[in-house]
Amino acid sequence: MKVTVYSLSGDSTPLSWKLPTRHTHRKSLLHYDEKKDESRALRYASNQRSFYEDEQKGEVVLEHVFFDDGELKVPQNNPLLRKFLAIHPDNVANGGSKFYLVDPVANAKAAEEMLDMRFEAMSLARQLPYKQIEAVMREVKGDIIDRMESAEIKRDLKYLAQNDPEYFLSLVDSPEVDTNDDIARIIDARYIQVRKNGIFWNTDGKKNRMVEVPFETDPMLTLEHFFMYDKEGLEIYKDFLDRLNEE
Repeated sequence: MKVTVYSLSGDSTPLSWKLPTRHTHRKSLLHYDEKKDESRALRYASNQRSFYEDEQKGEVVLEHVFFDDGELKVPQNNPLLRKFLAIHPDNVANGGSKFYLVDPVANAKAAEEMLDMRFEAMSLARQLPYKQIEAVMREVKGDIIDRMESAEIKRDLKYLAQNDPEYFLSLVDSPEVDTNDDIARIIDARYIQVRKNGIFWNTDGKKNRMVEVPFETDPMLTLEHFFMYDKEGLEIYKDFLDRLNEE
């Protein structure tokens, strides 16, 4: 017999958790009915054909519903409970936070997509030129990579591709990553000086300010924006890269 499985959300899983099954003053259990344009009280009764309290007639047999070890298994021959859970306010699908439907097909598809993404990331990690490897890892680790051996940098890149392929692929495709790496190389070559109040020339005898840094603004973000989006800054950026490539 087919079984529908619901699971408690969150990290902690109690041995047993009782699902609220009726609307009370202490626990609101309402469902908005679009056809009637009103919120209707819910009540799960095993001998009724409806879970709307205003449609239930005669004797009402209330039953407790428990999640045991974080799971609730609903057999195919209990469609009322299955439908009740589908519209329950605590269902994650309805904006709740207590439980969710375990969908094996969706889970399998998500797992397949993750495996494909990991395969793509690992393949790309083996093909990247070393300059781009440095750019990606500088974004992740910062200036610490200047004190790492190339083998360590390549190893950590592959760990990143394997453990967080989505983040890895986003970094590889990000133009900001290459720009930030170039900026680090430009600063390391002492072509410029980065201070809190501005970016200053430090080449060809120039010591004047290149870019003013607004108050309480990160100088590196100011420099990145200047090099990427300002016409004059882009020309200066290209000139610095030419100098680096000539050295």
